[in-house]
Amino acid sequence: MVCVGSFKSLKTMLCGPRLLSAPLAVHTWVPTSIALISPLGNWLMRLIAGSRWVEGAEDFVALVLQEAVSNAMLHGNFVRRPQTASCSLLP
Repeated sequence: MVCVGSFKSLKTMLCGPRLLSAPLAVHTWVPTSIALISPLGNWLMRLIAGSRWVEGAEDFVALVLQEAVSNAMLHGNFVRRPQTASCSLLP
């Protein structure tokens, strides 16, 4: 299954366990806001853990993912409000 949409629209759609067990590719975007770093990172990590892509290494992937999201928000886009950061998860 391929899901494309804004973080706001996808975070409610992809929260059910019925979708987490299917192969999943996600392409999303989010406004560059420091307040969205943790929610985006946590949501992506739930998708990754539910897909069992990295079974046994979830803690390491969560750390790397949090750092990547933080860098994209803080350094990549310089926290300019009208900009967005994009993210893709591919199996």
